[in-house]
Amino acid sequence: MTGWKHGTPSGAQMHYRMGEKPCEACRAAKNEYNRKKNHLRRLVHRCISIPEGVLVDLYLNATPEAQEHLEAVIDTSTLDRMVAAHDEKESA
Repeated sequence: MTGWKHGTPSGAQMHYRMGEKPCEACRAAKNEYNRKKNHLRRLVHRCISIPEGVLVDLYLNATPEAQEHLEAVIDTSTLDRMVAAHDEKESA
C-alpha cells in the first residue's frame, strides 16, 4: 500500500486499520512515540498530594499574591469550603 511508511507511529496505525499486527519497525516506533508522549504528559501534569488542612494553613498564611495564584488554580468555591471546614475545626 502506498502513502504510509513502515517504522513510524502512523505506520503502526495503518497496520491496525488493515486488521494486521504491526511489523517490528512500526511497533517500535509507536512504542517510542508513546513513551515520549507519556513522559511529557507526566511532566506537564505533575501533581502532589497534600493534606487539605496543610493546604488551608498555607493559603491563609500566604501573601495576597500567592493567594491569588492559588485561587487561579483551585476554584474559589472549593477554597471557601476548605477554609470553612478549617475554621469549624479550629473553633471546636
